[in-house]
Amino acid sequence: MTKNYFCEIEEEIEEMNLGVEVISCDALSIPNFSFEKYIEIKNNVPTIFANNCWAGLLYHRLRLPFNSPFINMFLNDDDYLRFLEEPQKYINSELVFKETAYDTTLNREYPKCQCGDIYLNFNHYNDFEHANEAWKKRCKRINWDNIFVMMYTNDKTAAERFAKLPYEKKVCFVPFDMDEKDIVPIMLEDDAYFFEIVNGIVTGKYFYFDILDMLMGNYVKIIT
Repeated sequence: MTKNYFCEIEEEIEEMNLGVEVISCDALSIPNFSFEKYIEIKNNVPTIFANNCWAGLLYHRLRLPFNSPFINMFLNDDDYLRFLEEPQKYINSELVFKETAYDTTLNREYPKCQCGDIYLNFNHYNDFEHANEAWKKRCKRINWDNIFVMMYTNDKTAAERFAKLPYEKKVCFVPFDMDEKDIVPIMLEDDAYFFEIVNGIVTGKYFYFDILDMLMGNYVKIIT
């Protein structure tokens, strides 16, 4: 079922005032799915900060509004950590077009923008105008009272810096052993790429973690 079709069904049921919740099959397929947890999340949709497309993938799977500006884009580790250390500063900064970059995986050009002293790579946008419009629109949706922070990195120094951030709900995936709260090791299997496993956690390709628990700020649980 496409997202648009699902939303149409949801709107029709709401208009009928039946007092029921509509849950997509994608959400129901989440391991250890809990109706109570899902409704709690749906009633207070978190803003997910992420350094790649992870947030958009998870919002899509749960059929939740994209309450995050970090959709269809990516940042390098240092720029992302700078943002997390002073998010309000960057959210209130204007985007400036810097240059056109090229994504070899997507085989397309995209706008690279400057935001204060960091750079945002809008690799799923064709031009600066659309990227800037989407960024501004989604910045207004940020739920500052319910922030979930996700990161993935191959750099131990970046992970250590992430561990010091003051967010209550956060997780950083790394491909090595590291004994720090909120740092979650993912060891490579069958030559799979690390970032594919990280994204696969929310698309349903890999059933390693309880996603609903994670969003609610509970300690990340490995599903056995």
